[in-house]
Amino acid sequence: EHIHGLSLPAYVYPMFENALRRRYGCTIEEHAEKIGRLMSRLSLVAAKNPLAWFQHSFTPEEIMTLSETNRNTAFPYTKRMNAMLLVNQAAALLVASEAQAQKMGVNPLKWVYVHGYAEANDHLNVLEREGYGFSPAIEIAGRTALKQAGLTIEDIDFFDLYSCFPVAVQVTRDMLGIPENDSRDLTVTGGLPYFGGPGNNYVMHSMAQMVEVLRRHPGRTGLVTGNSFYMTKHSTAVCSTRSPENNAAATADTRTCQQAVDKRPKYEIDPTPSGRATVDTYTVIYDRDNLANKGIVIGKEENGKRFAAFTPSDPSLFSAMIEKDICGVTGRVVSKDKINLFTPD
Repeated sequence: EHIHGLSLPAYVYPMFENALRRRYGCTIEEHAEKIGRLMSRLSLVAAKNPLAWFQHSFTPEEIMTLSETNRNTAFPYTKRMNAMLLVNQAAALLVASEAQAQKMGVNPLKWVYVHGYAEANDHLNVLEREGYGFSPAIEIAGRTALKQAGLTIEDIDFFDLYSCFPVAVQVTRDMLGIPENDSRDLTVTGGLPYFGGPGNNYVMHSMAQMVEVLRRHPGRTGLVTGNSFYMTKHSTAVCSTRSPENNAAATADTRTCQQAVDKRPKYEIDPTPSGRATVDTYTVIYDRDNLANKGIVIGKEENGKRFAAFTPSDPSLFSAMIEKDICGVTGRVVSKDKINLFTPD
C-alpha cells in the first residue's frame, strides 16, 4: 500500500470518493455538484464562527471549480475539499465527575453529559476492506452510542461529523441514517477545510464547540464523530446538558463493536499481482502546477485477490480517467521490482 501511495490520506480519500460516486450511481458531473453543495454548507457555518480559520463562505462553484487559488489535488478533489492542516489553533476540555465539578464550583448550568459513546475500527489495511463507499465501523459505533443514549438519529439536534474530506462526511451521514436532504447542519465548527483541521486534534475543537452550543440550548442533544487514518478509526459521542437517566455510556463495554467489525469479510492482498484484473476504485494525482502526473488504482484479480497499482504515465489516459468513471473497467496488471502497473483495456 505504501509503495503505491496508499499511505497518504490526500490520495486515499479521493479513491473512496470515486467508489462512493459509483455506489450512488451518479455521473462525474452530478457527483461534483453534490460535493460542492455539501461543502458549501459547511463553509457557511465557518463563516459565522469567529474561531474559524476561514471566516467566509464558499459557493459550490468556488469549491468545485479550478482557479488560481483552488488547484486540483487528486481527482475528484480540489484544494478547498481538503482539510486545512496549516493552522494555529488550540482547544481544551475539562472532564470531571459531578462531585468534582461541584467541588470546583462549576455552574451546573454549564455541565454537559455524555449520554452515549462507542468506537470501532474498520480493517486497518485499505486493500482488505470489503468496499469503499461505506463503513461498518461508523454504522456499528453510531448505532451503539445512540442506543446507550436512548435516542434515534431523528432526536439529534446538532451534529459535527468529521470532515477531513467530503467522502468522510457523506459516508458518516449515510451510515448514521441522516437523509441527504436533511435540514440540520452537519457541523458546529465549519469543518476541517474551513474551520481548520489542526493535525489530529480537530475533535477536541468539535467537542469544545458542541459543549458551547449545548450550553446555549439546554436540553437539546448533539452528536460528534471522530475519524483517523484512512477512514479507519471511528468514534461517536452523544451529549446533552440533561443528566442521563442511566449510566450506560460510563459502564458500556464497546469491545462488542470491534468484535462485530472484525467479523466482516476481508480480501486477501496480492503484493505481486499478474494477469487480468478489474478496477475497484482509482484517482489521478496532480502536482502543484496543476498537471496530472500519476494514476493509482485499487483492483481485483480474477482470483479475487486485491492489489494496488500505478497506471502508465500517459496524459491521454489521465484525461480519460478524469472524464469518465473507470470503476469496473478491466485490464491487465503486472508486477516488477515491487511496483505494480495496471493498464486498462
